[in-house]
Amino acid sequence: MKRLFVLFTIAFLVMPAALWAAGGAEKAGPGKIVAYVLDATESSQAARQEVDAAANQILGKKLNITVEWKRFDWSYGEKLQLAIAAKEDFDTFFTCYWVNEPYSKSALDESLAALDDLLPKYGPWILKNRATALDMARINGKIYAVPGKMDVNSAGNFYIVKEMAEKYKIDTSGFKTWADIEKIATTLKAEKDFVPLRPWTGVMGFYPLKEMGIENTNLRFVAYDVKNKKIIRVQQKPEYAQYYKMVRRWAEEGLMGSKADLAEMAYEKIQKNSAAGKYLMFSQEFSPKIELMQQDQAGRSLVPLLMTDDIFLQPNAAWGTMQAVPAWSKNKERAVAYLNELASNPDLYNLLAYGIKDKHYTVSGKGDATPIDVKKGGYASFDWMWGLNPFGLTFAPQTRPKWSYALGAEKTLKPALLAGFIVDPDKYQNEIANLDPPAFEALATQLAIGWPADGKSSVEDLLAQMDQVLKEYKWPAFQAQLQKDVDAFLSAKK
Repeated sequence: MKRLFVLFTIAFLVMPAALWAAGGAEKAGPGKIVAYVLDATESSQAARQEVDAAANQILGKKLNITVEWKRFDWSYGEKLQLAIAAKEDFDTFFTCYWVNEPYSKSALDESLAALDDLLPKYGPWILKNRATALDMARINGKIYAVPGKMDVNSAGNFYIVKEMAEKYKIDTSGFKTWADIEKIATTLKAEKDFVPLRPWTGVMGFYPLKEMGIENTNLRFVAYDVKNKKIIRVQQKPEYAQYYKMVRRWAEEGLMGSKADLAEMAYEKIQKNSAAGKYLMFSQEFSPKIELMQQDQAGRSLVPLLMTDDIFLQPNAAWGTMQAVPAWSKNKERAVAYLNELASNPDLYNLLAYGIKDKHYTVSGKGDATPIDVKKGGYASFDWMWGLNPFGLTFAPQTRPKWSYALGAEKTLKPALLAGFIVDPDKYQNEIANLDPPAFEALATQLAIGWPADGKSSVEDLLAQMDQVLKEYKWPAFQAQLQKDVDAFLSAKK
């Protein structure tokens, strides 16, 4: 009995080296991998080298591997396309739905390695803690990339000029509904030389309802109406008409500037007014773990107002920031073990995302981090590109709404109904090219900014014109074919 105990003890002591590394992942053996990443920041080469060296100390100790991070600027999409076509020698790379070689196309072209058999052994933390995101990112039932976003929910977010918030004693602890924002904007109308709300020119602006009853496809603003089991353009949902009418009311009440300005509003003009400090509030998407803005374009201090009730599911949420492994990589096991460590180890994530403590950022007694300017020796990167580690640093004045904080949100979400369904961009190349004709975009912008170009068309008129444009560009025929594809996909899942 005593001998058995000794043998068990020896085995127990030896086991961690193999099984406890990287959040329970097995080691894949010594070696080097190459990771392609997006980095369009102004960090110096010296700062990057320091960070890489420190990160490799962690990886060498935990996994017995080293990583060479090859950083690319905003030309990343084009360079990634060429790298995939040439089957260059690299082992992991950043991908998403908006780079020029989109995730879905790469998977369909069999350029990506399926990770299903690798994750249980080399990515157990990912498999356990990102199950929902993984399901939402599946293509034809397989996992081809590790979603970095744990915060699948996002929300509308507004900023208000701090001076105005103090002057009018506005509660900036957050707001519950769009009615609260309207109330604040109405108060700010007292400032005669300013405009309360900055108009937005995005096709949809913000999605105002908690339950839209739609599932997103991988096509822009093409969705599945769950209740009626129909493929639709999202503008065809009645809820959007309700939203556009709200924006129209704001325009009529002068909350976004004069009607004449709105009628001829162009993105360039909005930018010019923003730079001049004309707007007192403006909207922006908010995702937890992303540093909030502290100043506007005019240099004025800002205070964030976080929406807490009217949250929405971000389109392609699980595809927003991902790490994939090329199918031809000879280091797939090491690559997955590295991604598992990046997802689960706060020290590694903080290094790559924010740099070296006290050299590239400082931490206050409250635990809030403050970055050091890159021009003064600091370091910068896109933290979302590395995957938004739930254990990462909190940057002042960061706020973490309880409904969306990383692990908590992940455990409450259900896999998307259309998880794994994608629209083949090669099969429907011509149809996809005609999805957003200029006439459609012009109408969508008029709806988003709240006022029509002719000064008289109602919301219903503009939506009817949208439908007519879509018919001219053969949307009904494409819609019917997509309906067949979705019906077949859902039938196969039963």
